[in-house]
Amino acid sequence: MKKISKLIAQSIGGQNSFRRNTLIMSSGAFLNVLISLGLYPIVTRLFAKEHFGGVGLFMAVVGVISLLGTSLYPSGLVIPKYRRDF
Repeated sequence: MKKISKLIAQSIGGQNSFRRNTLIMSSGAFLNVLISLGLYPIVTRLFAKEHFGGVGLFMAVVGVISLLGTSLYPSGLVIPKYRRDF
């Protein structure tokens, strides 16, 4: 078991590794897609097609408004303290 965890740690990279940071950020998006796909059959059973479309439209509008409300901060580029770290 230790060999497997050591192999995974080597393949991911060090503490400040670009590969590790990319995997952390993309794993959240991947988990979001899995949850959405898993809940899709349940949601389609609960709502009629018309209601489901209305909920989708509402969520799209709320998503755009929330990005504007936060000044697109989550989508922004994080600027490092030192130029050499960029």
